[in-house]
Amino acid sequence: MGQMLVTMRDKVSILDTKTFKKVDELPISLFKSETREITQVLAIQKCQNEEYLAVISGKKFIKDQSKANQLFIFKRQEDDKFK
Repeated sequence: MGQMLVTMRDKVSILDTKTFKKVDELPISLFKSETREITQVLAIQKCQNEEYLAVISGKKFIKDQSKANQLFIFKRQEDDKFK
């Protein structure tokens, strides 16, 4: 398929692996942080047949600790875009 996933703080970009051009972008609506740690995307996982994409958001703390607080599931549509 030739695509890679790149996370920013509040979005997931899908890039072409040959040209590095943006193919698609998935906005992630994060909870507002009420502490000094920012809420951000923590993990991404595609299913084996690449039909679903799961994104977990939360907070990163010191000493490699993190706390997840949201799970987003995107489904690949017929035009190969995730919605």
